[in-house]
Amino acid sequence: PTVAQSTAAVESVCGQTGSMIVLFLGSDASQGNPPYGADSVRLIKIDYDAQKVNVITFPRDLIVQTSALNNANYPQAPLGVTFKYANQAATGTEVEKNTAATSVIAQVIMNDFGVRPDYYITVQMNQLAAMIDTIGGVEINIPVTITTERGVTFAAGTQTLDGALATEYVRAIQPGGDSARIIRQNDFLNALKAKVISAKLLPKVPTLISQFQDAVSTDLSPEQLVSFACLASKVSEENITFDAINTPDLVTGNTPNIDAIKAFLIQKLGK
Repeated sequence: PTVAQSTAAVESVCGQTGSMIVLFLGSDASQGNPPYGADSVRLIKIDYDAQKVNVITFPRDLIVQTSALNNANYPQAPLGVTFKYANQAATGTEVEKNTAATSVIAQVIMNDFGVRPDYYITVQMNQLAAMIDTIGGVEINIPVTITTERGVTFAAGTQTLDGALATEYVRAIQPGGDSARIIRQNDFLNALKAKVISAKLLPKVPTLISQFQDAVSTDLSPEQLVSFACLASKVSEENITFDAINTPDLVTGNTPNIDAIKAFLIQKLGK
């Protein structure tokens, strides 16, 4: 006998259903803190059905196996520097070289930690200032006064950062080292989300990406980018979570505990 089966329709959110994992990289070409390479490495799970976003940060100094480089001189290297080696080995425009290097980082994350990103976004960090200025700066509440290693002081309190100050805020390694920088970057991402929503920039996302096509490489379509920005406007603050692979149970010094990190990623991202 034939058994009738019904499938409940999943209502789309911002024109999308299901979830995706996006690899986000900030390419550090010549500024920030050496050694240059990938200044920011993050996996972002975008879950349209649950209306949740989870961001997981990988330390740039995390030691990884680098067989994806196909270079016997570098059997292992820091994750961020691996991006640099891959970029140097590639040919073409800077966007094409960044795309090739991003592919290597995606393969490294798959090989070492068992997660295969669905899509990627790589931003040339030396273009971040121009991007922020284009949207009129970003208002952020800075919890405590800090002075960076380049002598730039950020007073505590709410203020609007222009492109140059925003770049310094998210890239400075001091005070507090990489762990403190990750927190500052997360705070900035939340502030940027608020800016995009308040300024009604959602329909302009494809135009902005096109305007900075020499600084941003991605395999997400313009429609997917708009859907992601749309979801960000709907997700409550408690449904945007930030995690980092920097706790003693996950990494010792810069050496990863592979099994623990794999279990952590399954818990946060699903199988």
